Amino acid sequence: MLLGHAWDATMEGFYKEKVAGGKLMSVKIVYDEFIESVEIRGDFFIYPEESLPAIEKSICGHNVRDAESAIAADIESLASKEGIEFVGISPEAIARAVKNAIMSNIKWRVLPLASYPAAMNMGIDCAIMEAVRAGASAPTMRFYTWKNDSVSIGRFQCMEEEVDVKECNATGVDCVRRMTGGGAVYHDSSGEITYSIITPEAYFPKGIRESYMEICGYVMRGLLFLGIEPEFAPINDILANGRKISGNAQTRSRGVILQHGTILYNVDLKKMFSILKVSKEKISDKRIGSAEERVTSVLKERPGTSMEELYNAVLQGFVEGKSVEYGRFSKEEEARASELAEKVYKSSDWNFSR
Repeated sequence: MLLGHAWDATMEGFYKEKVAGGKLMSVKIVYDEFIESVEIRGDFFIYPEESLPAIEKSICGHNVRDAESAIAADIESLASKEGIEFVGISPEAIARAVKNAIMSNIKWRVLPLASYPAAMNMGIDCAIMEAVRAGASAPTMRFYTWKNDSVSIGRFQCMEEEVDVKECNATGVDCVRRMTGGGAVYHDSSGEITYSIITPEAYFPKGIRESYMEICGYVMRGLLFLGIEPEFAPINDILANGRKISGNAQTRSRGVILQHGTILYNVDLKKMFSILKVSKEKISDKRIGSAEERVTSVLKERPGTSMEELYNAVLQGFVEGKSVEYGRFSKEEEARASELAEKVYKSSDWNFSR
């Protein structure tokens, strides 16, 4: 199922999971563009017991692109109206299982953790977007680090206003403009894991906020595997204990979504403030202390966690419930990524275009 042919036939989807802190549940659905039928089974409890068919019916008719939150809201509305109680499952768990059942029919390509320079990371994302759009590559999720310490700025920012370019040149920090919006980000080569997910728009909600929530949910599940309780902070952040642990950015172009984001493993705030252009007041001890109150990392939340453990947890959060194939770039993607890195993402015309 490639671009333009997302839901062009009636299909069946199935997903089974042990709900965190709850019971075993499976969901079987029949759908095309809309959900036609739903069967929910498991060793959970629902009171009154005869409510299950009504719950299943409340899901039918949803567009396959509807957000988990929209499906959960309909179940919650029914439960409130009819006085339904759930034990061992929840409306949110049911909605997530329904979406995973839909996703079970999508074959994902997974590109395992690798390290690239900043310009190449941007070139790879763009090359994969082109390949997915052309139907030459499957929907892709990839994981990577930055070969050198780097700064990426948002699509609409000015490099010289956001970054101390002279300091970057002196210390070997790469600078690049992303194709996504948002703010300037300092990428520590050993302090984070970055992901990109590139897929036809038809596989995710139409709403920007809803699609952020769904994709960020994969990161959040990964953090849960480490024992970190995450919280989604609209529109594009993930918090742990009220502090930012992941920032994310999305763009949509001609039918394809790219969302990429960082998961902070460790944070060197002094290095960050030496690179990002801030006033002297902002790099005072008081300002750094304030930033530490707003930003956290995996090592702060779970001391002793290795980078490998973080990667494995995040990977599991992304691939759980999906049909995946671990692979590599095609020769065409690799050549195109290298071309884009050299001609676009290393160029002053792009990086200093504003």
